[in-house]
Amino acid sequence: MNILLCQPPIEDFYFTKERTFPLGLTYLSGAIRNLPVKVKIEDFLSVKKRHTISIPNNFDKVKKYYTYDRSEIKVFNQFYHFGESWENVKKYFEFNKFDIIGISSLFYTYTEETILLAKIIKEVQPNTIIIVGGQNVTFSNRLLFKSPDIDFMTSGEGENSFRKFVSDKLNHNFEKEQIPNLFYKNNNKWKRSKIQTNPINTKFDFVPDNSLLDLKNYKIQGKNSIMLNTTRGCPQGCKFCSIENVFGKNIRNKP
Repeated sequence: MNILLCQPPIEDFYFTKERTFPLGLTYLSGAIRNLPVKVKIEDFLSVKKRHTISIPNNFDKVKKYYTYDRSEIKVFNQFYHFGESWENVKKYFEFNKFDIIGISSLFYTYTEETILLAKIIKEVQPNTIIIVGGQNVTFSNRLLFKSPDIDFMTSGEGENSFRKFVSDKLNHNFEKEQIPNLFYKNNNKWKRSKIQTNPINTKFDFVPDNSLLDLKNYKIQGKNSIMLNTTRGCPQGCKFCSIENVFGKNIRNKP
């Protein structure tokens, strides 16, 4: 079984490259590394590419307030596509076939990019299973529900759910209701499995697999870098943050 875990490009006024490390994907790959599968991580965001695009129509109501950015950093003068172009993304999937593709969706702001990536994949690989995970699924997934190209979604911490998803597919014993925190379609309507795991009780014992990344793409102050989880959960309850919804309120330390 060939499995791809990928991070979509994004479109915004600015982006800091230090935030592109696909941490969740390295933990997902680590969770299934000992299964009889071939896993690959494709990061369409962290390549050093960007090109200018027009400001989207949903900014129309605020364009009259939009003036030249006179600050020193000038980050709001242009709207950009960051990462691999959609044309090259489509070419990639025309030449690389997979059985399961997992897409990372971390922020509501970039939901459209997740939906477009799923659409591109289905155009050239209609039989490939697409599953979306990440804190955007947990926190605010109403736009993702509208996509006809997404087959499944997982909420909360993804390692246990994704491992069981893949394992059950391999064993031809796939029962959607038995996969924890899984969203699936039934007669074109989204349903959620009855098994809901409390993130506080989720084991935090997976080791990330960084060997699948081209580490030269991830630098901080010019030096190669990787990222790790040392804790999960947060008691602060900030209204702008989805961490509590994904990882719970209690802090859990990595052994």
